[in-house]
Amino acid sequence: MNKKIKQTLAGALSLMFVGQVMIYGDGASQGILHADTIASAAEAIEGRKNADQLAKEFEEATKGLGDVDYFELPEAVEQNITTYNSRVEAQSASESDFTWDFTAKSYIQHFKELTGVQEASTLTVTGKVQKGTVDGYDVSDNTPIYVRIFNGDWTEIAYQEIGDGGEYSVTADNSDVYHVKFECAGYLPFYLKDFGTGAYQIGSGESWDTVTLVPGDTTYNEDNDNQWSDDVLNANDLTYVQSCFGATRGDSDFNPTMDTDGDGFISQSDLDEFCEFYEELRENNEKITLSDFTQNFDINLDGVINDTDYSILSEIVENGSNPDGYRLPDLADQNGVFDANDLAVFKLYLDDARVYRSDVFIYNHEMTGDVIVDANDYNNGIDKINRDAQKRGRSENYFEYMDKNNNGTIEDYDVSWFRDANQENLDWDHAFKRNLKMLSGGMFPYSFNLHDTNFDLNGCVLYVADCMSFNTDMPQFWSDHGATLDVNGGLLMIENNLVFRTASPDGWSGTTGQLMDLNDGTVMIGNCFDFGQSNCYDTIEMTNSDDTLMVGGNWTYITLQDMEGKWTAGNIWFLGSTWEVNEASGDKSIYSSGTQTIYFGYACRRRMQFQQRCGCMKILLMRKKGCTMKMVH
Repeated sequence: MNKKIKQTLAGALSLMFVGQVMIYGDGASQGILHADTIASAAEAIEGRKNADQLAKEFEEATKGLGDVDYFELPEAVEQNITTYNSRVEAQSASESDFTWDFTAKSYIQHFKELTGVQEASTLTVTGKVQKGTVDGYDVSDNTPIYVRIFNGDWTEIAYQEIGDGGEYSVTADNSDVYHVKFECAGYLPFYLKDFGTGAYQIGSGESWDTVTLVPGDTTYNEDNDNQWSDDVLNANDLTYVQSCFGATRGDSDFNPTMDTDGDGFISQSDLDEFCEFYEELRENNEKITLSDFTQNFDINLDGVINDTDYSILSEIVENGSNPDGYRLPDLADQNGVFDANDLAVFKLYLDDARVYRSDVFIYNHEMTGDVIVDANDYNNGIDKINRDAQKRGRSENYFEYMDKNNNGTIEDYDVSWFRDANQENLDWDHAFKRNLKMLSGGMFPYSFNLHDTNFDLNGCVLYVADCMSFNTDMPQFWSDHGATLDVNGGLLMIENNLVFRTASPDGWSGTTGQLMDLNDGTVMIGNCFDFGQSNCYDTIEMTNSDDTLMVGGNWTYITLQDMEGKWTAGNIWFLGSTWEVNEASGDKSIYSSGTQTIYFGYACRRRMQFQQRCGCMKILLMRKKGCTMKMVH
C-alpha cells in the first residue's frame, strides 16, 4: 500500500467519536489521551474518584451480567478531547474530505474510490510450471503444458503453451470472473477458480513462483468421451493406461490408402488390393495428372496425405499461427485464412483416403514424384511401395502422454510409471498446497475463497465485494503451522464477512494453526469476523505501528494461541455490537501490550456487548452520557 494511502488512513482513523471504548496496551499508546492531554485527564479523574474506588464500583456493577453505566467524562477531559479532534480534523482536511460515519463499510467505500481498485479489469498470472516426477523413472515424452484462462462461462479467452519448467505470463480481460487452469495430459490439473482481477505470481508446495503438477492422471473421463481429465486421480486412470497397452504411434508417412481395411497394419491382401488400381490404369492406358488443389493437401510434402497433415493443421488452428510457413489450403469460405471450418473440410477429404478414385485415394498412389498417376508408378515405384507396406499406422488408442519413454509404443515401462505415480482418489482441489503473491491490485466481484493457500498481498490493494474465507484443512501439506495470510503492507477490504480458521483440528498435532500477519498492512471487514477453531492455534499477529484491523460487525473469536507478544503495536477497531471470545479459548487468547490500541465504537446502536475471556490489558473506558455497555465474564 503506498505512502499516501497510509497517511490518509492514519489521519481519517484519528477522527474518533467520543462515545467509544479504547483498550490500551501498556498506557504508552497515542490515542485521544495522548501526551498533550494525559496530565489533565489524570488530574480530572483523580479529582472525581480514586482508582481503587473505580475498580471496586466496576466489580460490583458487573455482577449478574447486568447493564452497567460507567463513569461520565469530567468536563476537563471532554474539552481536551474536543480540542484534540479539532486539531486532527484540520490536519486531515487537506488529505481527504471524507466524513466517517463510524462504520467499516463507509470506510471501505472511501478507500475503494481512493485506490481505484474497482477500475482493475484484467487478470494476469505469472510464474513457472513443471511436471512432477516419479521416483525411479526418467521420462522423455514432450507433452506440452498449457496455462489457460477462461471467462465465467468457461470459454477460453487466453492461453500460453510452455515446456517443462518454462516461464509464462498470461493476461485476460473482459470478464468479471475468471478461471485459471494449468493443464498437461498425464498430470492432475491445477486450478484457480472464480478468480477476480489483479496480477498474481503462483506457486505450489514450498515454491512461491513454480507450480509443480502432480503425476499419474490421464484423460479418462467417462462423461466426456475421454477428451480431457475428470480432475480426479484414481484407479480408473491406471485401468485406462492398461487398456492402451501395445498401442503404437505409427509412422508419420504411413499411407492410409494402402491400409485398405483400416486396422493400422498393411497385410498382403491390403497390398494386393492397393496395387489393383495400377493394373486398371495399365489396362486403360490411363494417366491422371494431380491438380494443384489436391497437391495442397500434402501439408508436409512427404508424398502422402494422412493424419500427420491433419495434426499439423489442427495445431495451426489451435495456436492461431503458422510459424513453420506451411502451405495451407483455403477450403471452406475462400477467405484467405485457414480456420476451424477449413479444418473440418480437410477432414472430410482425408476420411475418403480409402474411397475408390477419391482425390486423396489417387494422390496416395503417386510413387515417382512426377505428379502423374499411371502404371509407371507401379513399375518404377515398386521399391517405395514395398517400403511403405512395412510401415504402421497410428493406433486409435495411442496417446503421446502415456508413452513416457517416447519409444512409440505403450508398454510395461509406461504402465509402471502410472502405477507408481497413482494416488488413490486424489482430486484437483486437494492435491496442491498453493502459494499466491499479488503483483498488482485487483478486486473479486463476488466471494473469494482460499483453502490451504499462503497468500501475500505484497503491498497491493484487494477488494472483495462479498465474503472471504481463508481455511486450512489438509494436514498433510503443513508441518507445524497452517496457511499464512500475509497482508504485508497491503490493504485488504472485505465488504461483508471474513471466515479465518483451521477448518478441522483432526489430523493436526502440536500447536498448528493459521496465521494472519498484518505486517504493516490493513484489513477492513465490513461485517462479521469469524476467527479461529476450537483446539487449534490460529493467530493474528500485530507488531508494527501501521498494523490496522477493522471489524465492522460481530466478532466470534476462539483460539488456544497465547497472544502475549503477538499484539504489541498497531490498532484494532471493533465497530460491531458483540465481540464473543469463546470459553474454550486459552487464558491469553487476547493479550494486548506494548503500544497497541483497541478502539470500541458501536455507532449504529446504543448498546455494545463484550463477552470476554482474555489476558491482561489496561482498559480505559469512555463514552457519552446515557450509553451502556455489557461485559460478560
